[in-house]
Amino acid sequence: MNHYLAGGLAAVADHPQVTFARTAGGVTVRLRVALSSRAHHITLTKQEDGVYYQGGITIR
Repeated sequence: MNHYLAGGLAAVADHPQVTFARTAGGVTVRLRVALSSRAHHITLTKQEDGVYYQGGITIR
């Protein structure tokens, strides 16, 4: 099962920020981001043990 976070994650590269985001599936994720102001699409994949991992980041 994949959950997606899109847009709204922006930080200056030299100043990472901790961001809390909620996926469409209702999963709250704590992210430490140091990204540009471009739109980012982060994919989280749920493993069989219920733990989510970052399956990849696509920058558009």
